[in-house]
Amino acid sequence: MKKLLPILFILFITHFRSYSQDTTKILFIGNSFTAANDLQAIVKEFFLFDKTPVLTKAYAPGGITVGDVAMGTDAHMYNPVVFNLIKSNDWDFLVLQDNQGRFALDSAVFPSVTKSKVIEGHIKIRDSFHHYNSCGKMIWFSGWGFQDEDTSMINQITKNYEVLNDSAKDVIAPIGYAWKKSIIDRPDINLWSPDGAHPDMTGSFLTAATIYGAIAQKDVTLNMFMYAIPPDRATFLKLMAQQTLANPVVKRKSNLKGIVSAKIATDKTNLKGESGKKLYRWYYDGKLLLSTTDSVYKPTKSGKYKLWTLDNDGTWQKSCEELVTIKTAIPEFSGTEQILTAFPNPASDVLTLKCPQSEVHSFDIYAVSGQHAIRVIRQGEETRIDLRNLPSGMYFIRALDAEQKTVINTTKFVKQ
Repeated sequence: MKKLLPILFILFITHFRSYSQDTTKILFIGNSFTAANDLQAIVKEFFLFDKTPVLTKAYAPGGITVGDVAMGTDAHMYNPVVFNLIKSNDWDFLVLQDNQGRFALDSAVFPSVTKSKVIEGHIKIRDSFHHYNSCGKMIWFSGWGFQDEDTSMINQITKNYEVLNDSAKDVIAPIGYAWKKSIIDRPDINLWSPDGAHPDMTGSFLTAATIYGAIAQKDVTLNMFMYAIPPDRATFLKLMAQQTLANPVVKRKSNLKGIVSAKIATDKTNLKGESGKKLYRWYYDGKLLLSTTDSVYKPTKSGKYKLWTLDNDGTWQKSCEELVTIKTAIPEFSGTEQILTAFPNPASDVLTLKCPQSEVHSFDIYAVSGQHAIRVIRQGEETRIDLRNLPSGMYFIRALDAEQKTVINTTKFVKQ
């Protein structure tokens, strides 16, 4: 007798990395603190000494901030140059440096939004970066204060970057922590240029060592790069960077483990995060879909999926983007009454269906991908279907009963 094969949902998962496997690509956006002593070049040398292929690029015009309203389109959040740079390559990392004074107010206090859109600007640039580089990581440049200030200014800057990251959930380069440790341990080593604000070569070296260590996730002290400073001083500064990055409190507050992408696996039906996480946030096409303690999620529609996971130590990790395509297998009729026929086959303009079964009410036509193309009401023993607007390819036909639930018969044809 009649036997119906069920509709199947098959997932074809494509893993999209936004960057090359063999080259680390780092974009720097900032101002004179980034431009001083060519910070990008120093970071690059650390990677080259590590024998890691690296590409760096910097945009750091003097005096420019992320979101100062009075700067108009020169401010990074409004500047098309910044967004064109973000789109220009498949960057692994974007190091974003703002005027540190915008982070130097009291805890959780920023300049008035009518003057400087600090958080809004960082989030806007982050969202653009993640859109074009789905596997890329934002690195917030948490820096230092003025030379004539005590370390309390560094404390405020550091705290407010952590406030920013409460919502951003990205990675902080704990540069200020490293500077503070160096100042306390070796006050005889000056990190500032004569203006008491910008870094001298020593300060830029410590900054670069911290950024390199945060990105590479390697022991900075094992890197042989010395820059143009005395070897004993370079060795000390690398130790300061490494001890800062290894500090469990700094690691947690800076979300340093967030450099590593969360993993998504599939069993052809479900998406699966790593087990043992405290929380899983599933995103669909950039929007939060579900927040759950369950590591397994069954997608119901095609699109781009991403996962955020929360470790028990408070670390957020974000996955690369997964493109999920759900294809529907067309149910086939299996029995002794295969009397639905289609002619001519192949057909170009008009297809005629011959089906004498009176219980047939309508016909559904599907592409091989499972996408529904046409529904036609049965016209009698022979039903004519206009194919002129149908793309070329193979199609399946289902004959349905009056409730359009039961498949009475199936066949297939080719549109030329």
